[in-house]
Amino acid sequence: MYLVDYLHQHGIAVHLDWVPSHFPSDAHGLAYFDGTHLYEHADSRRVFHPDWKTHIFNYGRTEVRSFLMSSAMFWLDKYHIDGLRVDAVASMLYLDYSRNAGEWIPNKFGDAKIWKPSTSSDASIKKSTKNTPISRPRRKNPLPGHGFAAVYLGGLGFGMKWDMGWMHDTLEYFKQDPSTASTITAS
Repeated sequence: MYLVDYLHQHGIAVHLDWVPSHFPSDAHGLAYFDGTHLYEHADSRRVFHPDWKTHIFNYGRTEVRSFLMSSAMFWLDKYHIDGLRVDAVASMLYLDYSRNAGEWIPNKFGDAKIWKPSTSSDASIKKSTKNTPISRPRRKNPLPGHGFAAVYLGGLGFGMKWDMGWMHDTLEYFKQDPSTASTITAS
């Protein structure tokens, strides 16, 4: 808390990279936490993320949603974090994300959507976004016009969008020799 408070005293906002989309499969972590598939899916077509070689949270479980929202609120309430950048949003929305036919199973409605905002999550999202931009999706919004809409309007409740182009351009600029670096070319 000292670091965050110190940065705030000097006018610097603190945003945390928060990853509710997947978690390591390490034996000492959340995977098979109590000997069962407590946090992850039991079905092999839903348990493992092919891009990151990690487990995927089972958002259908109330306990998992509570754990994730409690985690987010802890950082906001206890450490006074100013915002959370949410990574890999599209992978939390679609069962077929980064998968070929036959590598995923449709939801009970026969499509690839995973998560739909509900009244139970609505209260937590409203609390976390009341005075704080909690989320910053990393990639292009998978639901144009809906990512920033309020949950009760069918949106995801995001307050801001993370500009990856700016970040990558800035990192490329910092790699240049300072004596020759004069401009940043936007991507």
